[in-house]
Amino acid sequence: MHVQLKSQLSDSIDQHASSAFAEAHQWITDTRSKLTWCAETDGDIDRDGIEARLSVISDLSGSMTDGELMRDMALHCAENAIHASADSDATQWSSQSQQLSDDWTEFAAELQCTR
Repeated sequence: MHVQLKSQLSDSIDQHASSAFAEAHQWITDTRSKLTWCAETDGDIDRDGIEARLSVISDLSGSMTDGELMRDMALHCAENAIHASADSDATQWSSQSQQLSDDWTEFAAELQCTR
């Protein structure tokens, strides 16, 4: 019974962490897409186009806190999963945590350059 309960708990923690990672990655992907649009300079951009891009960049800068919370939640969930998992799963969670941290750092640098 104890082994079964531990397995169910570990599965639940893994599912929660997977969901948190998916949400954080989706936020980065969606926000990066908007940032890419803002950075495009092909062709003539009129005043309205420039103002629209500046408005989106401002919104993205303001939403960084939301993204940081999602990232931090995913990393926290991964830590819980590492403690509840077998060594092979712990390695996977560590790798995913590092990848999410790297993606976040890269995205934040892109936003800073676009500003």
